[in-house]
Amino acid sequence: MRANAPYLTVNTVARARSGDANAAGSLGLFYMNQPAPIANLVEGERLERIAIAAGSAVAAYNLAIQYDQGRTASGRNDPEALSLYRLAAARGQAAAFYGIGIFYEMARGVSRDYPEAVRNFRLASSAVPNATFRIGFYAEQGWDGGQPSPARALPFYEDAARRGDGMAMAALGRLYEGGRGVSRADPVQAADWYRRAAEAGDAGGMYQWGRVLENGIGVPRDRTAADRWYRAAAALNQRDAMARLARGG
Repeated sequence: MRANAPYLTVNTVARARSGDANAAGSLGLFYMNQPAPIANLVEGERLERIAIAAGSAVAAYNLAIQYDQGRTASGRNDPEALSLYRLAAARGQAAAFYGIGIFYEMARGVSRDYPEAVRNFRLASSAVPNATFRIGFYAEQGWDGGQPSPARALPFYEDAARRGDGMAMAALGRLYEGGRGVSRADPVQAADWYRRAAEAGDAGGMYQWGRVLENGIGVPRDRTAADRWYRAAAALNQRDAMARLARGG
């Protein structure tokens, strides 16, 4: 999750300097997302705070992400990030519920609370496909209070995958490969979902696509392509891919 840096125009700068809160938020985010030495984290946060004080839900959400990911002058600050996510959510920013859910899932600044996490993911699901994936994963694991059930997870994975979520695509590959939650195992369908996940940039999907290519599961065996995908996954610190490359052979 990353705040989207706006396209900066001369008009945006002029409006921000004249007191336009929305423009101030856009300019602040621009400053905070630039590489050094252009970045000005202090000025960026000052401008975001102006927009927040004027009632901007978007600015509260964007500054929450900056604190969440440590892109502020003072570094990562979980309590401040959570407070800003909650403010943004209260102002109607649906995606902010996703950030709150992650904090409860990962026990960041709060006690781990899966029911509270999934409650927030449900509130975020219309805006964030990965929130829908997580609802499915919680259903599969039984973390949502129900019985563990791949069949309950399946429609959430399908919905999130249709909306472009790579983790959901990889999860569908896993279900089809193992015949879990679906009518029967289907290695061809599994391989296709792994491929889609890999092409969507999901590191786990890259590893799984490499694995089925290496072993000829649902696709013709192709060790050269498999190694290429293992390397791509390893570049994203995917542990299974790193271990596979370390083994060689």
